Amino acid sequence: MTSKDNSIPKDKLASLFFFYVSMNHEYLSKPFVEFFRTKYNLNRHQMAAVVYLKDFKSLTMTQLSEKMSISKQQASQLVKSLVSKKLVTRHIYEENRRVVFIEPTDLAIQVLTEGEIMFLKHAMKKIEQSLGDDTEKFEASIRYLSDVIPKIDFSFKDNE
Repeated sequence: MTSKDNSIPKDKLASLFFFYVSMNHEYLSKPFVEFFRTKYNLNRHQMAAVVYLKDFKSLTMTQLSEKMSISKQQASQLVKSLVSKKLVTRHIYEENRRVVFIEPTDLAIQVLTEGEIMFLKHAMKKIEQSLGDDTEKFEASIRYLSDVIPKIDFSFKDNE
């Protein structure tokens, strides 16, 4: 690297990125999923499905299975478990009875909203305690990553 080149070598960037992905899972995703498991008795698939449905308002069974990268059979079992918990409803499309729409119930929206508020209140307290004056720097970093990461398609294609 020359003195003018401020870029990170590709292997270093790859290591940092992999560390970020692992860290995101370990320190953010796992506690979030664990919180919803213990507080609301939702496993990670149930929670993810309800989050998708909250965001999209309504999905077909096929769309839900594709978003979650699970089979249609697994999606069907997942939705059945959520119906029994009164967190989603199923609606058959009249023009094509093979199409089933899934929608979150008011209870699901309430559970997610309440859970998000509780989790975020706890997380914000921990961030302020841990970072103090660096909270603004942390916020700027989160904003930057939140802007950049969705612009990159990380999915694998067979021909790549």
